Amino acid sequence: MSIDKKTAVAYMCSSCGEYSFFSLNAFVFSGSRKQKLECSCKGSQLEITKNTTKTFKLDMDCPICMEKHAFTVSQSQFWSGEPLIFSCPFYEANILFIGEADRIEQCVTEYINEELQQIKNESPAKGMDLELLYNTCKSIHLLDKEKDCFQICSCEEPDLTLAYNDCDIYIICKSCHKCKPIPLDEVDNFLKTLENK
Repeated sequence: MSIDKKTAVAYMCSSCGEYSFFSLNAFVFSGSRKQKLECSCKGSQLEITKNTTKTFKLDMDCPICMEKHAFTVSQSQFWSGEPLIFSCPFYEANILFIGEADRIEQCVTEYINEELQQIKNESPAKGMDLELLYNTCKSIHLLDKEKDCFQICSCEEPDLTLAYNDCDIYIICKSCHKCKPIPLDEVDNFLKTLENK
């Protein structure tokens, strides 16, 4: 095995929501079949296991659906340098990139820009302010028992995040994984209702 083999990995942290980038070479797997790559926020890890079947298994907590996902890739693909992109199977969000460092950095940047543009331009999400929705939901304390229609879960201090697809936005508590779906065409009315509470 050549220790000159190298690749880069970027994954979306389930805690801070940012992409963490790492460089790897074949030498790191010579003494151990398993490597844990930790986000700088210390809130999540990507676990990479070198299997005896000439594959790598990558395990991570999904920042979108809050479930655990496992991806398998051949060793030849892992070290090829060609960009490999893995998505959440439920929301089709790209959460893991593997390949030559400059290329995956470009892939991540392009993906983020595409997602932002999609939010701005695509109907029915056109003009939707996700940041406003997120901040508003946090500020009104969704667990207020007198506002049952806004209750997500029973956590005393919910750790809220957002996910979305073509039909709905999901306000998700990362602590207990419960969520509240909001149809995209009802987001404006939802915000107006919250503002009046």
